[in-house]
Amino acid sequence: MAKKKKHRSSQPKEPPQQKDDRVKVREWVLLLTALAQLATAIISLLR
Repeated sequence: MAKKKKHRSSQPKEPPQQKDDRVKVREWVLLLTALAQLATAIISLLR
């Protein structure tokens, strides 16, 4: 079990800037999705 440590350096090599942009885009998508779900939940509670 202890040998399952994931090293970030073992990921496929990409240009750091491109990888950063992809991570940021994914974070924004997740954030917007979470906000949309939150808004939907609040609206359904208020009805």
